[in-house]
Amino acid sequence: MSYKGMRQTEKLRELLRQDGLVVGAGAHDAMTARIVQQVGFPVCFVTGAGISMTHGYADVGLMSMEEVVSTCRYIAEAVEIPVIADADNGYGNAINAMRTVRAFEQAGIAGIHIEDQDWPKRCGHMT
Repeated sequence: MSYKGMRQTEKLRELLRQDGLVVGAGAHDAMTARIVQQVGFPVCFVTGAGISMTHGYADVGLMSMEEVVSTCRYIAEAVEIPVIADADNGYGNAINAMRTVRAFEQAGIAGIHIEDQDWPKRCGHMT
């Protein structure tokens, strides 16, 4: 698929319109995102756990929204494929979640997912 001139959100929507599954790979920084793109995946997923662990933290909500968005911005700038990011639990209440969505949009992220759990995080892979 040619992405020339398309916004990241348009790229992701086009991928999701296709028949079948869309398989992507996870990245925690710009270098691993470039590898994801170079091996041919059509989409990159940024893992919150990966970003946290890269900074030496467990995935228990220690990274701020700004820190995660900053990392995601570098990733989105490094690749041409759409990037989907882990937006944790929206980083607070409904107002915080709205701010989170805007921040990821401004960082060039094609899509996000928000967890449906209250604070503190209870990640299954951390128990």
